[in-house]
Amino acid sequence: MNLPGSGTVDPKGVLFLFPSINDALPRDGEPVDGSEFVLAEDDWGQLEFVHFSHGKVVWDELRAICRIYDEHSHSAGFGFNNLYVRNRLIEPLAVAKLAADSLATLDLGPMRSLSFDGHEARIEGGFAHSLSSNWTVYGMLTNRHVETLAFQPALGALGAADAVALEEFARKHELLLVDWCCLAVGKPGDDVFREIVARTV
Repeated sequence: MNLPGSGTVDPKGVLFLFPSINDALPRDGEPVDGSEFVLAEDDWGQLEFVHFSHGKVVWDELRAICRIYDEHSHSAGFGFNNLYVRNRLIEPLAVAKLAADSLATLDLGPMRSLSFDGHEARIEGGFAHSLSSNWTVYGMLTNRHVETLAFQPALGALGAADAVALEEFARKHELLLVDWCCLAVGKPGDDVFREIVARTV
């Protein structure tokens, strides 16, 4: 979010970088020690896996975000003068019942803790792994189950081997890949899924 000037801010002058953010941010846990993968709060869950059973909720949320594009895009072509707070999708992966060891099928780097930029505590249950193509997969564990599974992309496309592995993982566990900012929903096996990981949506 860009706040022009200082002191009192005219709400009409506030520009948001994203059309949408997630309402449900995770809780703080242990103190940080500098080894964490650091994520901006606004980036939380912007590109994430969601179980098939939430398909209707996903499309309802996307319609609300589409209205932000239609009604609140800044006239200069960059940023938004309002945003939509996603609040209908409380447990995106609960139905999938993903055990922590299910991630072993992906070619992941060592696990790191996770924190938000500017916070002095880690995200409770948070984890992050690098993928071979420099994307990062991150999320939260609760009782050894994956509660959230999302991605922080690098500048380029996901590597081919990673893309294949992620698509197979999504097919096995019946997961949609949702890019909230780009209004894109990919189902394993369809072109949109591959366009999302190729960053061409």
